[in-house]
Amino acid sequence: MRVKVSRVSSNCDYLSIQDYARKTGISDKTVRRYIEGGILTIYQPLKNGKVLIELKRAPETPSQRLAEVAERFTRIRREA
Repeated sequence: MRVKVSRVSSNCDYLSIQDYARKTGISDKTVRRYIEGGILTIYQPLKNGKVLIELKRAPETPSQRLAEVAERFTRIRREA
């Protein structure tokens, strides 16, 4: 399956929430939870426009994804 990449600005590729979910093998709902939890950073060029996630943030394997989430929660616990 090919994932469509949107070119938004110079030298940066972005994925929609749906494309990011397909690439990483997680649900759209989980991607939205990651965004709300601050795990993923979004780019939204227009108010009420399409939400995009920077491609370099997309982990390649489930183990990388889990390691990234674990690291993020560890940082949050230390800050609390």
